[in-house]
Amino acid sequence: HRLIRRQRQMCIRDRGYNKEGNVFIGIAFVTSEVCPDAVWGFRSKISTLIGVNKEGKIVGIKILSESEDNRYTKGLLKEGSWFINQFIGKSIRDTFAVGKDIDAISGATISSTAFIHSIHKGLYLVSNLILNARKEAFQEEPVQEEPVKFASSVSFLTQVDFLVLFIIGLALYGYIMRKKFLRYITLAFSIVYIGFIKGGGASISDVVRIFRFEFPVFSNNFYWYSLWIVIILSLIFLGRFYCGWLCPFGGIQEVLHRINPLKVLVSFSADKYVRLIKYLNLTIILVIAFLAKNINLANNIAAFIEPFATFFKISGVRIVWIYLGIIIIASFLIPRCYCRYFCPLGAFFAFIDTATSSTKLKMARIELPEKNNCKGCKIASKVCHMGGICYEEKEGRASLEKSECIKCNECKFVCPAIWERNELS
Repeated sequence: HRLIRRQRQMCIRDRGYNKEGNVFIGIAFVTSEVCPDAVWGFRSKISTLIGVNKEGKIVGIKILSESEDNRYTKGLLKEGSWFINQFIGKSIRDTFAVGKDIDAISGATISSTAFIHSIHKGLYLVSNLILNARKEAFQEEPVQEEPVKFASSVSFLTQVDFLVLFIIGLALYGYIMRKKFLRYITLAFSIVYIGFIKGGGASISDVVRIFRFEFPVFSNNFYWYSLWIVIILSLIFLGRFYCGWLCPFGGIQEVLHRINPLKVLVSFSADKYVRLIKYLNLTIILVIAFLAKNINLANNIAAFIEPFATFFKISGVRIVWIYLGIIIIASFLIPRCYCRYFCPLGAFFAFIDTATSSTKLKMARIELPEKNNCKGCKIASKVCHMGGICYEEKEGRASLEKSECIKCNECKFVCPAIWERNELS
C-alpha cells in the first residue's frame, strides 16, 4: 500500500514487467510531473520521459515537448544525439556534474543544465522513494543507502565563471576611473566571450523569466546570475551601464559604424519618434507573455526581434537573417541603430532607468553645462551613440534625453564642460 501511494503521489507513468507479467523490470516517469519545478529551460519547459530499470539505471530517454531555441541547442535535444545518449546507464550514484561526468551543450547552458537537473532530481526521487520502497517490500537490496549529492553540491569554485567576473570588473573600473581605452577593451572581451562564446548576452526573454520567477539552476549558471545581478544593480545605481560597456551586439554596431566613412545624420525630432518602435516591441512581448499568457509565442517573437543570437551563433531561419542583414547595413550608417530603434531590452532598461532617476540611490547622472558654459560647438551631440544629445538653438545650450544615455562617457571625453560638471563618471 505504501508503494502504491508513493507511485500515485509522484505520477509514475508505468511499471515494467517481463512478457509473462510476473517479473518487475523497471518504471517510467515524466520529469515535468515528478519534478515540475526543475524542468524550465531557457524558453520553455523540457518535458522528458525517462525509463529506469530495477537497478536504478537509465535505460531510455524520450523528449516529449520543448520549445528551446535551436540556434543555441543545435538540434541536440533529440533522440540519438550525443547529449541525450550520455545519460544512458547513469544512476543516482553519478554526480550529474557538468564538466565532470556530464557535458552541457556549448552556448545553451541554461537549457542543458535544466535538462540535466530535472533528470537527476527525478531519478533521485524515483530511485529512493519508489524502487527502494519496492525492494524493501520484497526484502531486496536497496538501490542506494546513502543520500545523493546533487550537482549543486559540487565545489562552488568549479562553477564560478571567472572570465565574466573579470570583464565586469574591468568595465566597472574603466567606468569609474573614466578610462576611454578600457571601454573599448571591455567591449572587445564582451564581443568574443559574452557574444560568440556565450551566445549574445542578456535578452528580453530573461526579463520574462525573472518576472515569472523561473530561475535556472544556480550551480551551473553562475554566468547568467553574475550578468543579471550586475545589470539590475547598475540600473538602480548607475543607469544603462550594461548597454554602454558590456552589450556585445552594441559593441559590434559601434565597430561597424566606425569603419564606415559614410554617415547618416538623423534629426533629433525624427529620432525621437522612430525610437518608439522599441517600446512597441517591448509592449507586444510583455502583453503576449503576461496578458495572453502565451510564453512560447512571446519567446518566438523575441527571438525574431533580437537578432544577436543569429549573429553570434551563426544560425537562424531565413527571415531572421534578412532582418539581421538590414540591421547590419543600417548600423554602418547610423550609430547603434538596433539599440536606438528596435531593442526591447533597451526599452525596458530605459523605463527602469527613468523610474529610478529621481531616487537618492542613483549615483551617476549626466548633467550638461548651463547656457553660459556651453560654447555651442555641438561636439557632444555628434559623438552620442544613441542620439540623446540635442543642441537647442533658441536656448543656446544642449539638452539630454536621459533615458537614452548608456553611460558610455563619450560626451565627457570630448567636452570639458561636461567633464567638469559631472564628478562621478
